[in-house]
Amino acid sequence: MLEFFILLIIRKKEQLLYLFKNSFKFFCITIILSCAAQGPASGGPKDLIGPVLKSISPSNGSSSIKKIDKIEIVFDELIDPLSVPAAISIIPNIDYKVKTRSKKILIFPEQPILEKNTLYRIKLSKSIRDYRGNNMISPINIVFTSSQNIFKNKILGKLNNINEKSNYNVALFNYPIKDSIKPELIVETDDFGNFEFNYLEPNDYVISALEGKIYNFNKQLRINRYGIMSDDYLSLKNKDVINDVEIYIDNPLEKIFIESIDIKNHKFGVLNFSNGSKENFIIPYKDKFNQIHYNVGDTILINLEKENHLERYITKDFKFILPEIIDTIAPKIISKKILNEKINIEFSEPLKNVNNLKEIDDSLKLKILGFSNRDSIKMEYTFMDPFTIRISNLDSINYIKLFQDNIKDINNNILLDSITIISINDLTKNENTSLDNLKTGSIMGTVDYYGNVPIILNAKNIENNLNFFAMVQNNKYEFNSLPSGKYILWGYESLNILDSTRYFSGIWNPYQRSSKFIIYPDTIEVRARWTIDELNMDFK
Repeated sequence: MLEFFILLIIRKKEQLLYLFKNSFKFFCITIILSCAAQGPASGGPKDLIGPVLKSISPSNGSSSIKKIDKIEIVFDELIDPLSVPAAISIIPNIDYKVKTRSKKILIFPEQPILEKNTLYRIKLSKSIRDYRGNNMISPINIVFTSSQNIFKNKILGKLNNINEKSNYNVALFNYPIKDSIKPELIVETDDFGNFEFNYLEPNDYVISALEGKIYNFNKQLRINRYGIMSDDYLSLKNKDVINDVEIYIDNPLEKIFIESIDIKNHKFGVLNFSNGSKENFIIPYKDKFNQIHYNVGDTILINLEKENHLERYITKDFKFILPEIIDTIAPKIISKKILNEKINIEFSEPLKNVNNLKEIDDSLKLKILGFSNRDSIKMEYTFMDPFTIRISNLDSINYIKLFQDNIKDINNNILLDSITIISINDLTKNENTSLDNLKTGSIMGTVDYYGNVPIILNAKNIENNLNFFAMVQNNKYEFNSLPSGKYILWGYESLNILDSTRYFSGIWNPYQRSSKFIIYPDTIEVRARWTIDELNMDFK
């Protein structure tokens, strides 16, 4: 019995010793693996700054390089290797492998380079990030050559009116432009819109910019926000550096086209455009001279004259077959607006016998009465277009009644309501925000400009996006009756032939420079009955 207990104690000791040894091994392995793991350190303040470049080998701008086996780029923190491969591009194209080791990015050419007298550009996009997902603030552009000399010329500039959440690229073209599609060089801006073209040959250049990546600027400016420089060209033939190239990013130079048509009846439809907008469309006569309409089954071709903020154009041809359709939908009033003591009333479809303004039937008489406190009178009206009537002479009128009589669509469907009552007081309530009822102030100052183009100043209210304009005369300007609030003030050359108050953002083909502009650096607060004077602006 004693021997049994002794044997049991010995086995227990062996088991305990085994567990201790294995637990110690597990503890050591865990410590080793923890030390070897790459990633962000825990604890401390939150990291919100992306990787910052520390060094490049070979150094940027190196010349007379005979051979490169490895390009080493060192940062101030660990790099997320998943962000690296797609962020690298090399011009001219070479085969290479890339590795990320701790704080370094290593680029290994498949074959040692350089070719004789060749300039190489390596671009690293801002999309390179650390382990916490913070991207670089600025792109990296590395240049080296096998030639004995390297040009040191460069152009620096900044994009204005950018969206902080968007990425922007800037393209450099030789001037005069021979190929409007293929730029000499494309660079990415930093997070603040700054850009730099470096190590350039001493030539003449033009610059364009785009929200997003640039593939075909000539087409993309129709879709993406874009900018074109405000000089005819920039010359590096007699200078090494050009600074302060300012480019204003404006809305796309859109050319819309007709995608489809919703036919409402044999004379009327709604056009659907490529940008999502809609437009009422009166189907024209097949034979205008004899006033013969199209028949069911006829093919109808449409193209319309349109304009964007800079140019007029004709839409692409759109064809459709006129279907057989029975229209039983009554017209209705879709909007009532009062403006300058006149009321505009818009209907959902064209009224009977109103094909267009030149063909309005004089026999079409609408019954519209106005009521004051004592009397009722027959109201005067005019057709603004086949959908809209304007009622004038509203003095002392409290409300207006529209009667069904003669308010019919093309297929004789009568206005939905037998009597429509429009209260003048209700409509004028919406006018209480007019400038006459707001507390206003003024801004005045001078503009230094030595060109020969008229200058427009634009004061934009930050709260409601209303724009106010002033023409500069004898280098002076004045805004009167500005509603109280905060404003952005900027000025530009008046080059826009469609709308002299609208900024001219430039046309690419054929090339037309944009307007020179100046933006006041601070927001301006306008207060009631206050005048801000001596607010001066200088075109460089």
